[in-house]
This record gives sequence, C-alpha cells and structure tokens, in this order.
Amino acid sequence: MIAKFRMTKVVSLLLGAILTVAISSLSFAEIFLSPDIPITIGSDAFEERDVMYFKDSSFLPYISGSTLGIPKGVNIDAFGFSEGKIIFSVDIPTTLDGVAYTERDLILYDGTNFSKLLDGSAIPDGARIDAATVLSDGSIVFSLDIPVTLGGLSFKANDLIRYNGSFTLYFSGSDHNIPESANIDGVWVSPDGDILFSLDIPCNLNGLEVKDKDIVKWSNGSFSLYFDGLSEGIPLGADLDALSSIELCEGDFNGDGDVDGSDLAIFAADFGRTDCNLTGDCEGDFDGDGDVDGSDLAVFAADFGRTDCP
Repeated sequence: MIAKFRMTKVVSLLLGAILTVAISSLSFAEIFLSPDIPITIGSDAFEERDVMYFKDSSFLPYISGSTLGIPKGVNIDAFGFSEGKIIFSVDIPTTLDGVAYTERDLILYDGTNFSKLLDGSAIPDGARIDAATVLSDGSIVFSLDIPVTLGGLSFKANDLIRYNGSFTLYFSGSDHNIPESANIDGVWVSPDGDILFSLDIPCNLNGLEVKDKDIVKWSNGSFSLYFDGLSEGIPLGADLDALSSIELCEGDFNGDGDVDGSDLAIFAADFGRTDCNLTGDCEGDFDGDGDVDGSDLAVFAADFGRTDCP
C-alpha cells in the first residue's frame, strides 16, 4: 500500500513537472525513405511501393505498399506525415479502395481510409508530385518533376512550391545554386525551418558533392550532407526518391505508437535511480549519464502526448 501511494505521488509530481518544464528544440533523428526501384539491404527486401525508416544505423520496414493495396510496380514518389496521418504520392495513376488518384494528387491515409489532401487537377498533365511535406500551419510544400506554371507563376523542378489556398515559391533552387537539370525528389522541413531534401542526379552544391541517394540539409544559408546513402547501404543504381523525418520519440517505452500514461508509469518507476550504469535496465536514462533525473524528465516531457511515434 505504501509503495502504491509513493508511485501515485511520483506520477502526480511528474505530471505537474511535465506541464511546466521548459523544453529546448528537439533534434530530428528518425528518417523515412523510399527507393525508386526494389532493393535489398542486409536481409531485408524493399520495393518501390514500400517505406522504410532509418534509425541507429539500421533500415527497418515501416509501410508495406502491398498491405496498403498499392499495386506492384507503382512507386511511392513522395512521403510525409500530417497530424499523425501519412501522406504520399504515386508515380502513375492508381486506384485505391475504388477511388482513382493521379500522379498529381497528394494522398492522405488515416490508417483506414484514403482521401485527397491535395487535388492535383490544377497541376498540368504530365507533371507529378515527387516530394512533399506539411508545415505546422497546414500548408503543403512540394516539388514537381518538370517545370510548370501554376496560378501565373513559373516553377522549376529544383524549386519547392508552397500551397495554402494558392501556389507560391517556397524555395528557389536556382537562387541557391541547385542546377536546373536537378529535380528535388524528396523533402522535409523541420519546425525550425531547416530543409532536408534529396535530388534525382549527382550534383555539386557550392562545393558539396552529393549523390541521388543522399539527403542534403539546408540550414542557415548553407548545404551539408545529412545522410550518406551509399555508405549507409543503399545500393548503387537506386535513387532515394521519397523522404520524411520525425522528431525522435524516446518516451514510447511500450512501442504502441504514443507516449501516454502507461509510458509515464514506466518512467516514474525509474525516476530518481542512480544505478543505471550498473544495472543497464533504466529505460528513462535518455542521456546515458547513469541516473534518471530532471534532464531525462525534460526529454520525456517533450514527448508526452505524442501519437505519431513510428
């Protein structure tokens, strides 16, 4: 009875702390990828209709296109998240659950049903959405595989377009020395405005050599290599043609996709421990310093309430 009272008190105190703790901005760590052709990495085979995620130097299955009903040979051409749901595009016209989608549509899947997040009827025939992400304000940032004119504005394949009821230029590839021959074929924008993107051909970006299976980071006016696809195991001949990312979700201890009261109970059981380096069983020791204290609480608090953990 005393132990139960103590645990209830700890949980209550932690809940109060979660509501008041100051959280710094989190790093994005989990990368979601889709290739343009079937590939094998280690013992795992992935098709162009699948999505895998990269974490701790390993590629893991995330979405099976076959399970979703995406026909064999169809390529997931863009991928991302929106309020806990997934968004994607396809490279050829496709029917899902009896509804026809074109390569100009952005498809939303809520775990049960498909719908159109962006109706691509305003996009010219022959173009396809091949990179997309949703910003925190709900606007969509995407790229097309060929130059187009939308709403009287001209856009190139190396540009990022923003849609929020109308089309505007979000990022000019030419202004930032991305060759006009290159196509942005994967994109994600962090809450701080940093851009992760991939290109369909090898390029030199202001002295940075990148391949079609790499992820480039644009931040504070400069490019850097964020993910080296070849060194991480993506085979030669494959193009990384869809990507997304998500803030690291460390508080989902039970792996059910959210951080809720059950995870809080696990964290509360560890809170205050100082023997983690000896026992190795402290799930709440996020920073690896051997104890579960306020710094670990800050990490857990940042995750608490999330429902989008992979």
